[in-house]
Amino acid sequence: MRRKFLASFSACLLAFVLLLIAAEAQALNYPDILGKWCSATARMTLTRDTMSIFLFSTKKNASFRIKNYEFAGPLVTVNWYDDKELSSSTFGEFSADRRIIFLQPDKGSNIPRREYRRC
Repeated sequence: MRRKFLASFSACLLAFVLLLIAAEAQALNYPDILGKWCSATARMTLTRDTMSIFLFSTKKNASFRIKNYEFAGPLVTVNWYDDKELSSSTFGEFSADRRIIFLQPDKGSNIPRREYRRC
């Protein structure tokens, strides 16, 4: 009896782990990144054309024109214009349900790694 239970439990656990791995392995696309995201300090809204940032501390809103999105495995890079200068922000570590992402700062950047949640 105990052996059957352990076998069933092991099979269920394995199926759950495989499901999580499959969810992580799925390619990212526009629905995974577009929309409203909130961090502890700001709200970010991403459309195909615009990135809008509302800072809670100053209550100021800024909008930036997006050149394009690059989808590369588990990362999404948003290429955007700060005035006329091209810049980028990379997001990764998407949760399996695509409701949590992390800003991945560039090496040498003074921008911290930051968690965003759907809001």
